[in-house]
Amino acid sequence: MGKEKYLYHYTNFVSGMSILKSGSLRMFDAKQQSDPYEVIYAGNKIFEFFLDIISNQNNSYKKEQMKIFIGLLMFISVNYADETKQEKIQNSIKQITGIDVDNFFVQLNKDINSRIIRNFISSFTTSFNNKYLWDVYASNGAGIVIKIKSDCLQSLIGIKQVHYLLEEFIHHIIIEVTDYYTKSEIDKFELLGKLNKEITHVCLSTKQVKYSLENEIRLIEHYDCVTDEKIIEIAQNDKEFVLLPLTKQKFIKIISSIYYTDQLQLDKLERLISFQKKHPKIELIQIPYNKVI
Repeated sequence: MGKEKYLYHYTNFVSGMSILKSGSLRMFDAKQQSDPYEVIYAGNKIFEFFLDIISNQNNSYKKEQMKIFIGLLMFISVNYADETKQEKIQNSIKQITGIDVDNFFVQLNKDINSRIIRNFISSFTTSFNNKYLWDVYASNGAGIVIKIKSDCLQSLIGIKQVHYLLEEFIHHIIIEVTDYYTKSEIDKFELLGKLNKEITHVCLSTKQVKYSLENEIRLIEHYDCVTDEKIIEIAQNDKEFVLLPLTKQKFIKIISSIYYTDQLQLDKLERLISFQKKHPKIELIQIPYNKVI
């Protein structure tokens, strides 16, 4: 992410007031988004690219390099692709490559399962007064926008600029795997772990080009499913979210302004005014809806 001083969260009025009153922001499981394809979009694309590589009988990759591609496919199929991918790869790899991968898969699955991570995200944008965002996420101007100071979050949580193209990242992986063959001091599982982390970040911060107008920034938090008490508690209570790791007092302090338009109903505006009186350092600013960009 660049050095944006402020981030903006567009939301409907009910959710917005819940954020303001509770002094907390929910971060939702990346796999439980309203559009689940959003997270698996990059995973599916990367999966199909590398499946094409190992399916190509004339490719020039060595056996150990092919195993790394297979390992990446396994990791993606388990974590960041649609359900059909895992069955597809398990049924076809030996037939496609002729590589006896049974022992490799045993070790790989053990490695993957020992590091099961759940990822939680919350969406912001760098775009101020964006009509598309007002319409889609803030009830056609009848919601609100919360402006926060981004520098206060940098040391607390991962902040990623959303990207809309995958080609450069795929090229980067190809280079890493190609170089691996000449670096005998690197263990293939060590390289897989490194690339898997990179794939995780890319899958959590890549969307289709048609969403590029959103200029989205994602707050991302990773939790270990095996050891993290917060995730164990979430599982026990059947919840699919965690809270931004800030106290209510600190969260209120990072709110700079609240924006609303003339589409907001009067009774809801009165509730906003009541909140602002309790927190006078937060500006309450009206924007004419017919002048949003």
